[in-house]
Amino acid sequence: DDEDEEDTRGLLRLIKARAHACFNDPSFQLPAKNNKSGRDYFNSLQFSGTDEVAEDLDRFRRAIGARKLSLHGISYGTAIAMTYATKFKDHVDKFVLNSPMPPTLSMFDIAWGAAQGNQLQYDNFANACDSAGAACPLSTAPGGTGNAL
Repeated sequence: DDEDEEDTRGLLRLIKARAHACFNDPSFQLPAKNNKSGRDYFNSLQFSGTDEVAEDLDRFRRAIGARKLSLHGISYGTAIAMTYATKFKDHVDKFVLNSPMPPTLSMFDIAWGAAQGNQLQYDNFANACDSAGAACPLSTAPGGTGNAL
């Protein structure tokens, strides 16, 4: 339920657990060279955030010999494009943001929006199935598709 704060907090806990499992996965632990931390590995995910992607874009620009890049960011890509334009403003030509993410969203806001989107998709599916009648086997369940799901 997208209006239930406890459901949203539960989704946040799941997202956090998944992120920790991903972060701790051995495939992201890489050997360290010239290590000053005392560890013989580092986690590559610590170096793969929005800032690093923007810096990689500038490395790409230099590698292809371009003076400027034109950027078209969609959804999360808008955060990357905005970061690039902020850090490397002299190297931006054209700049298009399609479905921009607000730059200050918290993890809670992202999870809340995801919960609302998931609920909307669920409701739309249930309504479409109920409207389809016998063509959708779930529509004949007691209480309709919503209860069957």
